[in-house]
Amino acid sequence: MLFVVSVANVFNLGADIGAMGAATQLVLRGNAGLFIAIFGIGSLAAVLLVPYSTYAKYLKWLTISFFACVGVVFFAHISWPAVPSCHVAAAC
Repeated sequence: MLFVVSVANVFNLGADIGAMGAATQLVLRGNAGLFIAIFGIGSLAAVLLVPYSTYAKYLKWLTISFFACVGVVFFAHISWPAVPSCHVAAAC
């Protein structure tokens, strides 16, 4: 069971870092692979070099800022009928 959970966590972490690289590419117009490498190396360096008590403080604030993304849904007045619906991701 420990092995299965570890493998699942590795794939989940890879997907998260890949999504961060792709999102950064949308904002900065660069190479997604480069951004993925930067995020991966930066995350590994932070885990290995920054004391956990300091690292946990930053993670706490990053998590709280992530909740702001959820809050935007309640404050942004979007005309949902005007948003195009897409049933096939490749067609969007």
